[in-house]
Amino acid sequence: MNWWGDIKQGARLLVKDWGFTLAAVATLSIGVAVNMVVFTLINGALLRDLPFEDPDRIVEIQVFQRERPEEPTTGASYLDVRDWRGAVSAFDGIGAADEQTMNVADESHPAERFQGAFVSWDAFALVGVRPVLGRDFRADDDRAGATPVVMLGHDVWRSRYASDAAVVGRTIRVNGVPSVVIGVMPDDFGFPMTAELWQPLAQLSAEERDDRRSRGLNGFGRIRQGVTLAQATADLGRVMNALATQHPDTNRGTEPRLAPSRMGVGGPVRALSSPTLESLSIQTVSGRHASAGPLQPCFCCAGGVASLRAWPAAPCAASRRGRRATRAAPRGRPPRRRIVLV
Repeated sequence: MNWWGDIKQGARLLVKDWGFTLAAVATLSIGVAVNMVVFTLINGALLRDLPFEDPDRIVEIQVFQRERPEEPTTGASYLDVRDWRGAVSAFDGIGAADEQTMNVADESHPAERFQGAFVSWDAFALVGVRPVLGRDFRADDDRAGATPVVMLGHDVWRSRYASDAAVVGRTIRVNGVPSVVIGVMPDDFGFPMTAELWQPLAQLSAEERDDRRSRGLNGFGRIRQGVTLAQATADLGRVMNALATQHPDTNRGTEPRLAPSRMGVGGPVRALSSPTLESLSIQTVSGRHASAGPLQPCFCCAGGVASLRAWPAAPCAASRRGRRATRAAPRGRPPRRRIVLV
């Protein structure tokens, strides 16, 4: 069989019918690119283990109304999380987080906006992730009147501060408030979703800290070794029933709903902001205006289905933070945007 002759004949045909050749190459290229994007999403959302210690023991805590179970679940209030932490027995610990954008400024660099999160002081210890530089939050960092502190994500440390270890101990301004940098988290670490800057929950506004009706926090916990999900749910349900008796106006009829956690997927999936994904046609919609924006994953939709959104962006309307965002946004918060793939 004359393989060389066949190859030359095929090459001549491809060159002669160049329109068909270009269409075939373009179709194959698009197919490969789409396959890479879909696999990255599925791998990050469903297949890869969470970048945490014993991730099967970490659960997300949502709240629903016993009398209206068909309504979407909500998050938790700061005061509720505080009471849960002191009363449960089936958990090694319970924490909370709230993702918000944060503006960072200092004398050496222009101001920049990052996706950040307010977290309980032991959040990183609960998921088993430690800073690569500096120290973790301490309990006295997460109390009213404490000196404001901030933890940097690895990307922020590398891109803004050129991986300078001397940044630890330096004072920068976060949302206009002088805050001491105490540490740097590992590379590809996004928590609870895509945050790359963290402050203690004590830095939340007084309204968010002191009002049980403000349910904007994402609760999570680490179940004790040997405790089942059903047992942990029953234990937290007992505590919530007691709170309903103590605070009937805000907590009556609330019950917990625990689910395996998908927090922390933001770091690995951030690889989607690659030339492959950027080659897709993307439009961000903000009222009457449209502009391009970098994609980040959102896993707040029902059923754990991943969607894409641009930062700064409002979470899905059905999510906990989505409902919280329907209220008037505080001054200084960026405009909310959504994306549409076209």
